[in-house]
Amino acid sequence: MGAQYHCADSEDDDHIDDPSEVALFMPIDDLNDTDDTFLVTHHVRQRSQA
Repeated sequence: MGAQYHCADSEDDDHIDDPSEVALFMPIDDLNDTDDTFLVTHHVRQRSQA
């Protein structure tokens, strides 16, 4: 089984690979409540070899 990690994507195309808890605070602070923006974190089974 490959290494497991997470990534985070925001509505304005910001992407963070394997974010720490602290690294998630910046895109969360950037969310705009009036425009209903969002941040999605998801589990990725293994890192792709690009």
